[in-house]
Amino acid sequence: MPVYYTIYSGSITDKSYLVFMLENTGRLGIDKVRFVMDRGFVTEDNIVYMAKNDYSFIVPFPMDRVEAAALIEKHGQSIRKAVNRIHEFDIYGAGLDYELYNIPMKAHIFFDPGKQNLDEKELYARITRLSRELEKMKGAKRITKRYTDFFAAEEEKSGISFEINNGKIDERLKKAGYVIFLTTDLSCSSESLIQIYRGRDAIEKNFDQLKNGLDFKRLRTHINKTTDGKVFVGFLALILRSCLLKKVKAQTETKRMTLDKVLIELKKIKVITMLDMHKIITPLTKTQKDILAALAIPVMDLINSVS
Repeated sequence: MPVYYTIYSGSITDKSYLVFMLENTGRLGIDKVRFVMDRGFVTEDNIVYMAKNDYSFIVPFPMDRVEAAALIEKHGQSIRKAVNRIHEFDIYGAGLDYELYNIPMKAHIFFDPGKQNLDEKELYARITRLSRELEKMKGAKRITKRYTDFFAAEEEKSGISFEINNGKIDERLKKAGYVIFLTTDLSCSSESLIQIYRGRDAIEKNFDQLKNGLDFKRLRTHINKTTDGKVFVGFLALILRSCLLKKVKAQTETKRMTLDKVLIELKKIKVITMLDMHKIITPLTKTQKDILAALAIPVMDLINSVS
């Protein structure tokens, strides 16, 4: 359920707003919070600040860092063992004691065979694309790092000559299928961690519903007062939507319904006021009855709500 929002400038990076966000959480009286963040938050200042103030967090370790490559080089093969298989997600995972910026934590390494295949295909597709671009640039005098990650290039009088650097490709392939998470929650198992991280999808869907499902889209406002008002109304609507959806998904008869389907069915219910002011409701379908039961709305409440 959405509980809080704040508006901040889009020109300020998320990682710069971290301290503000953490302090706000405390002032709101929200304790026992675990922060699930993107890899962009992995900076020394952020990690040290969160650890110093006893904030629990889960964050992906950027795979382009030397430390991440070293972890996979040392422990990658040992992760891919039957004892480490997480059957619910068809992946392998294990937690290791780790230290970053002198902060003790756990590094959970996961290996996904399906992701490995996808990562490999994407890597070679990218190399093919870059190779074609380089073919068109043979007369160029210099190429950028975009190409030197996978190609060895030499400057010649006639332009740039290049060839694929198989060594660098092999180094990249060693990390295919792997992902690493860092957490200060030393008691959290690898299985629990991946469940928590994947639960973030529910929050992402709320953001999507705010922008799309509620027709919020772009603000298109020109003064702060209007912006504040639109965001406030949108946030209230998101709470109502989340509450409705939670109740619908909790019942076996309605859990497969979308909220749009629920609202369409509810719109079909009609209460008719007779000449003597007596109110009657049109016969309800089984689907409509299931929805009203899931939302704990008595039929008489519908009738009495009509003025």
